[in-house]
Amino acid sequence: MSPKSVAINTLDWFAKQVLDWSRSHGRSDFPWQSNKSPYRVWVSEIMLQQTQANTVVSHFSRFVEEFPNIEALASATEDDVLSSWMGLGYYRRALRLREAALQLVEQFGGKLPRTIPELCSLPGIGRSTAGAILSCAYNLPAPILDANVRRVLSRFHAVNGPEESRIPDSKLWQLAESHTPNDDVGSYTQAIMDFGSKQCIQSNPLCDVCPLRGRCIAFRSDSVHLYPKPRKSPQVVEITRRPLVILDSQGACLLKRLGDGGTYSRLWETPDLQPNANVEQTLAQMQLPIETATIYNGGEISPYNVSNQRISESVTVVRYGLQSSVIGTPTGTSWYRNHEETPLGMSVKTQRRIDLARNFGVQS
Repeated sequence: MSPKSVAINTLDWFAKQVLDWSRSHGRSDFPWQSNKSPYRVWVSEIMLQQTQANTVVSHFSRFVEEFPNIEALASATEDDVLSSWMGLGYYRRALRLREAALQLVEQFGGKLPRTIPELCSLPGIGRSTAGAILSCAYNLPAPILDANVRRVLSRFHAVNGPEESRIPDSKLWQLAESHTPNDDVGSYTQAIMDFGSKQCIQSNPLCDVCPLRGRCIAFRSDSVHLYPKPRKSPQVVEITRRPLVILDSQGACLLKRLGDGGTYSRLWETPDLQPNANVEQTLAQMQLPIETATIYNGGEISPYNVSNQRISESVTVVRYGLQSSVIGTPTGTSWYRNHEETPLGMSVKTQRRIDLARNFGVQS
């Protein structure tokens, strides 16, 4: 049986089963599900890209309190937005969110448009995110195809598993669209996302109590484990960093702004000692005084993963007995004390490194 014929035969049945399941098992307690607005739906969908819902909860509430609407977000600085985003990771999402807010104000009167092409013209919004915004914010029929929905459709139709079952993305979109109802589409969109994240999960899916099992081709052929075919993980690259944490007499830390591109695009970061460079050479290159600096070996940071990188850190702490106003501020840097005084966008790793260095310097 072809995917197309399966979709036609099971259209109403599939959506009904997912919606019925959702009434008992779906989640309705997320903060973005209350006081729903197109803006809140949009922000939540961007945050939920590559991040689990439970992680997003506290960040979402803080973010929309600080930036309650599109105009407020468009008026914010890069650092305001990145600082509020701290802890969510994938910081380019925050930059694109702000860029999109600026575009919305300039081109769409500060409102999210109601068509797929217009939404996809905004930074950070692809077809699936656009579909989620249209369906959840405006209750307009539009399919979504995030990782959870892909997994459900892959198993139900037995596609994108073994090589002979591979279909192009356009066909998978057709399957997603065929199951998307015209009425109550917002409820269905939320239901199918919940279904993929709670019922048809990646490992050990709950097939024995699944309402779709009677017509799920993968289940009926005892081949659920083959769908979807897992993506090949990239090879892990081992990296050693030598962060240099420079503190003034008041505990303010010297940070430099990273350029565009990369995982930490536009964030503020402690400088690194380059290979074969010592601390004195690095301070001299930055035009910082050497004779008044006290240098500590800050020790090793437990290895951590960023994308396909396994990163180890060997930290060096430089503490001055002078205030930053006396030390000076090299080009492209800023002295940072805390987010209340200087809201700079930085990663959690950078903040933790600063906190550890401050304590280490005092104890030494």
